[in-house]
Amino acid sequence: MKFKAHSHSTSRIAIHTLLAAGLFSPLLADSLKQPQSFFASNEGTPYTGTGNENLANPGYFTASFDPFPSALGTLTAFTVNCEINGQLSGLVAQDVESGSASGSLGGTFLIGGSAFNGTGGSNGTGAGVGQPLEVGFGIPAFEQTLTTANAGVTYDPAILSTVTGENPFNFTYNTSVTIGFTNVETLNAQVAGSLSITYHYTPINGGPPSTITVTSIVRNASSGDVSLTWTSSDQENYSVDASENLKDWTVIERFVFGEPATTSHMETGIPATTTRRFYRIRERN
Repeated sequence: MKFKAHSHSTSRIAIHTLLAAGLFSPLLADSLKQPQSFFASNEGTPYTGTGNENLANPGYFTASFDPFPSALGTLTAFTVNCEINGQLSGLVAQDVESGSASGSLGGTFLIGGSAFNGTGGSNGTGAGVGQPLEVGFGIPAFEQTLTTANAGVTYDPAILSTVTGENPFNFTYNTSVTIGFTNVETLNAQVAGSLSITYHYTPINGGPPSTITVTSIVRNASSGDVSLTWTSSDQENYSVDASENLKDWTVIERFVFGEPATTSHMETGIPATTTRRFYRIRERN
């Protein structure tokens, strides 16, 4: 990687965030995404016989999010996203004619305790004696964008107050994950999902949206290295900054000489205890 040791004025900026759990999301300069992931299974204690079990209880899909940082600019909208998919795998018992298995979930979305929508889904399968049971279930990918202009019109204005407040808040998909089964010898169940909130805003310094897009952020938890790659031009130089709170920024590389198509930089020594870290890529001209 080449560097040029002379100063330039700052122009376009892209801000990106990583979460220590391993979710790294590329973002444009006029949006900020916060993702959280979930996983539950009955590994080690498979279901047997006939019954209904909650693989996850109401409130399980709850994540804490930071409010919109007003230092970035003016919030215009925010998008909520939820994706949940499950898998059932097992066998029908040997002493019966048939068996079945199903998974279902359904509930409402809440931000800071205020509901605004809901969704659900279910699926199941059946098979004969001793035969395998394999089926997936979940919900259609849910996404809804709420504009600040429609607060109090299409959704509870308390939600907007929550996402623009001073304190972290909870975003919940309030559902249980229920597994139904009949005449199974063993049945393994698992469910994985994610919740995210993306803030859309007008940058405080105005101007056109950034042309910089981060194409990958990869963290090596054992070494503490974080590798960033973004779209670039060999006619530009870039700076890379990092922050824990989107307010106090540290320059981690002042001059990165742009390469054709994409440019990469690695930050080293990130403690394993780091739960959230923001990166800012600045194009310098």
